Amino acid sequence: MILENIIEQKLNEKCEDNINDYIQMVSEWFAYIVISKKRKRIDHSIDPPWDNSGRVITTDEKIQLEAYATFEEFLENELTGESFPTYFSNMGIAHYTYYRDFELKSMDWIDRQVKLVIEDLIKVKNVYLVNYLQDKDMSCDIDKTNMVVEEINFEDIAVDCRYYLFLEFREKISKVDPHFLFRRGKVNAKKRIKEERKKANKRKKIFEENIKQAKNTWRKISKKYKMKYGEEMPRKIEKPLYDKRVKQFLNEMCENGVNVEKIQNVGEYLSYKFSNSVCNLLLKFKSN
Repeated sequence: MILENIIEQKLNEKCEDNINDYIQMVSEWFAYIVISKKRKRIDHSIDPPWDNSGRVITTDEKIQLEAYATFEEFLENELTGESFPTYFSNMGIAHYTYYRDFELKSMDWIDRQVKLVIEDLIKVKNVYLVNYLQDKDMSCDIDKTNMVVEEINFEDIAVDCRYYLFLEFREKISKVDPHFLFRRGKVNAKKRIKEERKKANKRKKIFEENIKQAKNTWRKISKKYKMKYGEEMPRKIEKPLYDKRVKQFLNEMCENGVNVEKIQNVGEYLSYKFSNSVCNLLLKFKSN
C-alpha cells in the first residue's frame, strides 16, 4: 500500500526530527521514578513448597543511580511492584520491571508522532490519504484527525514500523549513563511531584471538609430523631430499621429544609455508620 509506505517514511522523519523530545520524555519519566519511588524486592518468606514466585514488597530504600552502569540495567532489574500470571508450574506469578513501562511510554510517544504525520498529510491533502478516506466515506479535514488516526490504527497501518522504531530507540538509549538522564529530567520531574502534592493536599482538604459537613448533618438529624422517637439514633443502622423508620424520617427532614445532597453525602462520608445496603440507598437517596 502506497499510503502505508508514505506514512512509514514520514514517521521515520518525524521521529528523527523529534528525537530530543523523546529523550526528554524518557529522562523526566526516569527522574520522576528515582525521586518519588522506593525500591521493591521479591520476598519468598511465605512461598508454599510448590511455588517459588515470591511477592513484591516495598522497602524503605531509595533507588540508587550508582547501582546501575546503564539505563538498560535499571529497566531490566528495578521492579515496579506489579505482577502477572505465568501459568507455569513452580513459578505461577512473575513480576514486572520498569522495562514494560518504558516500552509502553515509548510506544505511546511514537503513536503521538503518527498523529502528527497524519495531521501533516491532511493539511497538504495528500492524494493517497484522500483516496483512502473516500473509500471509508470519511472526509480529509483537520478536525477529523483523531478519527483518521483511529482508522489507521484499526487497520494496523505502519504498525511494524512503529515497533522497529521502538527497538531502534531502545538500542540507542539503553547504554546511556543513568546519571545523564536523571540530570536532564530532574527539574521537570520535581515540578511534577510538587504539583501532584499540591493537588493531593487540595483533595485532602476537600475530603476533610466534606466529612465535617456530613458529621454536622448527621448530628442535626440524630438530634431531631431523638426528639421525635425519644431514643438515640443507633450507632449503626441496618436495613430493617431504615425501611421501618429512618427512610420516612429522612423524607420528613427534607420537607423541613434538609438538602437531599447532604443526606447523600452522609452515606458517602460516614459509611461506617450504616450497613452496605443502607449506605447504597443513602447514596441514591431522593425525597418523596
